[in-house]
Amino acid sequence: HFIPDIIRKIKGLTTFKVRKHFLKEFAHRQKLFAEGYWIESLGFKNVAQIKAYLDGQSEHHPQE
Repeated sequence: HFIPDIIRKIKGLTTFKVRKHFLKEFAHRQKLFAEGYWIESLGFKNVAQIKAYLDGQSEHHPQE
């Protein structure tokens, strides 16, 4: 399998499960994921660098 196929399947199954269990009355109106995806190799980064990156995501993607 190619990465895009795997990502598509993960997003599809996750959306199905979330809608089925948590968003029953709003299932047809909710978009749970953005189009596409982003992949980056972690290379030789250490755990502290990865944690700092993840912690900073709320600044780049604030809740609306």
